Amino acid sequence: MSNLVAKKARRTLPLSSDWDPIEEARCRKPASLPARSPVVFHHQGIARSRARVFDARILRTLQRGVVVLSLARPVEICGDNARAFFDALCERSEKDRLVVLDAIEVRHIENEGMDALLDVRERLVRRGGGFALARPRSLVAEVLHLAGLDCQLKIYPSVPLAVDRLLLESEGTIIWS
Repeated sequence: MSNLVAKKARRTLPLSSDWDPIEEARCRKPASLPARSPVVFHHQGIARSRARVFDARILRTLQRGVVVLSLARPVEICGDNARAFFDALCERSEKDRLVVLDAIEVRHIENEGMDALLDVRERLVRRGGGFALARPRSLVAEVLHLAGLDCQLKIYPSVPLAVDRLLLESEGTIIWS
């Protein structure tokens, strides 16, 4: 009987040393989201490419003077919708200085999505503001860490903590290295 257990254990353990966590993350995309294709569709008589559509609403709330942006449904930020994601974030935080993105609904992020986050951060810093990411899923946090963005973006485990830190930073209480 113990021999059978050992065989099952051997089958479940990865035997390869070339395990790639990024590739595994890409394979774990949620099955509930429809596959995106660059098919052209018509909306109100105007032909648009599906690749440019970011169809998740971004909700905007205000917490003690800091704008908190959150996504209305689970999304994947990849090459075909990263520019639209960037445009949507900029539109929702157009005149604000301090912005927190609640990233709990971001299921997957690719290079273009990370570039969009850095562009939003840079835009806000140029205006004298700040940008933080709150509650990223463990897979997204791992991808950000492997890409080295955890050094460039402020990432917090909760929205209230991110709001507090941005407020303290804007008052000059905290100096970031």
